[in-house]
Amino acid sequence: MMPKQSSSHHSKTSSSSPSVFLRRCPGHRSLRTLLIISFILQIVGAVGVMGLVAFQAGRKGIQVLAQQYGEEIGERIKAELDSILDTAYQINAANADAIELGALDIEDSEGMERYFWKQLHRYESINYISIGNQYGGIQGVGRTRGATDEGYQYRSYETKDGEGKKLRKGTYYQYH
Repeated sequence: MMPKQSSSHHSKTSSSSPSVFLRRCPGHRSLRTLLIISFILQIVGAVGVMGLVAFQAGRKGIQVLAQQYGEEIGERIKAELDSILDTAYQINAANADAIELGALDIEDSEGMERYFWKQLHRYESINYISIGNQYGGIQGVGRTRGATDEGYQYRSYETKDGEGKKLRKGTYYQYH
């Protein structure tokens, strides 16, 4: 009877052994292979998560920079427009004051022409200064780029006088 006990004892120990169990499973892997695969999967997963986090952080960083850049450009445009509009307002106020004080005679076309030319030279950001009357007449001086880059052409013109008569058209002057 002893031999039976030893055989049953032997069968219990051999069937409960993990290596025997793994060998009996179809497509079994060794413990070494399972550990290597699990480490590789963990590394690939960690690298993937880190890549996703870096991508999201990069996208957010780009959005923040684009927003800041847009705001900065908007502020610069607003400052430039404010400057130009303020300059135009100052010129109009100076012209109104000069007419009111009698320093600028709206009936003196040549005097107004010289006065406007001086203003164009003083304010480089302004390209056109004119004045109109109640009859629809306009007199002004404008700066246009000449045929060459050497200087500007200044055009002086009048359209109508107080009686509705057409006056001289345009006269061009070249200044450097």
